[in-house]
Parts: sequence; C-alpha cells; structure tokens
Amino acid sequence: MSLSDLTNFVHPQPIYSVDVDGTDITNTLQGRLISLSLTDNRGFEADQIDISLDDTDGKLDLPARGATLRCWIGWKHSGLVYKGSYTIDEVSHSGTPDTLTIRGRSADLRTGLTTQRERSWHDVTLGDILETLADENDLTPAINATLAGQYIEHIDQTNESAVNLMTRLAKQFDAIATVKNGMLLFIPAAGGLSASGVVLPTVTITRESGDQHNFSIADRETYTGVKATYNDVQLAVKGEVTWGKDENSAENNEPVTAESTPTTGQYKALEKVHKSRDAALKAAKLEWKKMQKNKAAKAAYIGTKAKFNDRNLGQEGEVTYREGTDDGKAEAKDETPKVSQSADNIKTLRHVYANKSNALRAARAEWRKLQRGVATFTITLARGRPELFPELPATVSGWKPAIDSTDWIVSKVTHNLSDSGFTTGLELEIKATEVAEEE
Repeated sequence: MSLSDLTNFVHPQPIYSVDVDGTDITNTLQGRLISLSLTDNRGFEADQIDISLDDTDGKLDLPARGATLRCWIGWKHSGLVYKGSYTIDEVSHSGTPDTLTIRGRSADLRTGLTTQRERSWHDVTLGDILETLADENDLTPAINATLAGQYIEHIDQTNESAVNLMTRLAKQFDAIATVKNGMLLFIPAAGGLSASGVVLPTVTITRESGDQHNFSIADRETYTGVKATYNDVQLAVKGEVTWGKDENSAENNEPVTAESTPTTGQYKALEKVHKSRDAALKAAKLEWKKMQKNKAAKAAYIGTKAKFNDRNLGQEGEVTYREGTDDGKAEAKDETPKVSQSADNIKTLRHVYANKSNALRAARAEWRKLQRGVATFTITLARGRPELFPELPATVSGWKPAIDSTDWIVSKVTHNLSDSGFTTGLELEIKATEVAEEE
C-alpha cells in the first residue's frame, strides 16, 4: 500500500441510533457506550437487546420499565439498518465504576398472544387458524402459501395461549412461527423462503471475513425413526404412527439401500372416501399394485388402506390390503392397524395428537428436524454485518470441503458493538434442501 493509499484510507467506523418512546437519545449515549448487544432469534424465542453505559459521573437517569426502545446499527460508510423495537423489562445499576445496564425484549410479543384460551378447530386449513390468531392480536398475517393450504381435521386449544398454539403448529408442520414488526410470520423451517414463497438471497461468507469458528457434526443415525401417538375421540380410535428413513425415501422417490429396514408396519392411506366397502378394497388393491413399481414405496409400506362411507347400509370404516395376500382373497378389516417398528432407537413424541393425520405430520416434521440438526457451524465475523437475520441461506468457503460443500441456513444472529469494534456472531444449520414440499 502506497503512502497516498494510507492517506486516503478510512478505517470503518461503527455507528448506532437509539430512541426511547420516540425520543432520540443517541447523543446522550455518545461517549458512554460500553457495549451494545443484539440477539435475533427464530421463532417465539424473544429477540433481546442489552446496552451497558458508563455512569461514573452519575448523570444518567434510569429509563422506565415498559418503555419502547428502538435501535439501528451499521457502519458510517454504508448507513444504519433498523433492528427492531424492544420493551425495556430490566434495568440494573452497579459499581464501582458505576454502570447502567438496560435490557429489552421483542415488543411484538404482546399480552394478547400470551393469554390462555379454550376452543376447538374443525375442518379448517392452517391458514384459517393463523389468520384468526393474527386478526385477534392486530397483526398482519404473512403465511407461506404451501403451509397455509394444509388441511387440519381437528385441533384443540385447551387453556393454551396463541404463542403456544402457533409453536405447536410450527413443530407439527416443520415451520418457523414468529411475530416481528407487527407481522405474524409462518414459514418453512430452514427452507430459505420468505412468507410469500420468494427465495431469500444467499449470504456468502469466506474464512477471511471470520474471526472465530466452530464446526461440529453428530451421527444422523442416532434415531432410526420418530413415533407419535393419537387419540381420535370422534372415531373412538387410538394408535401410533412412525416416520423414518424408509418413509422419507418413499416420499421422495429415492432408491432403497440394501441395508434399509424392509418394512415399518405402516399402511399407505388413500385420501378418497369411497361409497362402499368393495370400492374401497378395490382402490386399495390397485394402489398396492402401482406401488410395486417403486422399490422405495414397497419397502416403506406393508400395504394400503382406504376409507368408505356406505350410506345405503349405514356403515363406514376402513379396509386394508396387505402385502402377500392373494389378489382374490384379500382380507378387509374395519380397523386401524397399530404401527410397529423393527428398529430399536425410535424417538417418541410426548404430545398425544387429535387424529392420525396430525400425528403422522408431526412425526414427519420431527424426523426432518433431526436430519437437519446433525451438523452445526458457528462463526464470528470480524466485521459486523447488520443486514443479516435468521432464515437466510448461506454458503461458506475457505474451510474443510465437507463444510464448504454444505448448504447452510442462518438460525441465530448476535450483533456486538463496543469501543473495540462491531462483530456479528452467526449460528448455522443445514438447509432443508432435501425435503420435498406437500403436493
């Protein structure tokens, strides 16, 4: 670098702006800021801001708890980025030297969202439920279209807050539910999509921009499947379902490896309700024949089943067509078979679901989550990037090939600004590129 380059070089300068209840207090903080930390979480884990100030002269006033604090951070050469509003819920003063610490959490998690209610939902879509919750809390719904159309036969909200219900639905549909900037967001987990379905821009991170990093990987075969139980009061049926490697392979039309477990004991359910028992059995039989052309499907299921509602005879039920039965002597049974799993290490979900479809959906979502969580990567960027937020896709380079070749998603962002500079800490997890969407 020449002498002229050194003369013209301007060291990047971090900047910030803070207001409390609409009053700009940035000038008051100048020369007093010890540290400012912002943590941007996914889901309903509240975002948090911590500000530590030098009060050795004793001239700082304690802010009122419950006041709304807004914050912007950035660099002088590129400008400020708005980082949200927070409710001040904790103020502390310590010494010596005297230090004032202010802590705030997401202002969007308002009282109505945490108020418990009791009601039931029948024959609705996921979008119907979320739009109702948004309307009740004066929020604008921003729901991924694919998720919004998911059908829910029955779900209970029993002494449960809107936050708890949305968190439960997010787990069931492998999604992220959160409230930010007056919007109720419900998007696919680790999918790299906005609520409108637009692909979010990919963040590129090189080793040169990193200060510290930590990569860890666990055995994704720790669990061979996920089991969920259900109690369908309307049909007076209890049971359990599983979802694992074979079911996932069948869903995605992937070849079955030789070491795959041959069957899970699970029947593939047909959606259509037929007008007679014979019609249901015929449909189950035809579907099973089609499945023989797909090795993965054949390995994942031991048979097919179909529902019927015969109004002439006043009968309704379900028939199954089993693997290995003779075409002319297939036995129909008006019962839901209990699912068994031959593998030993099955993760069992604690919640008892309202019906079989909800249970299967939850088991499938948990399985996907387990597959994403086998590898984690944390990086501290030497130069802070205020524009980053959770759910952005990320690519990295300069580390090991196994790390660089992985599709990542940002799961947590922590910005730290102080006299020593401005850094950004990132937590990454595997992007859910291998997960097929519902038809």
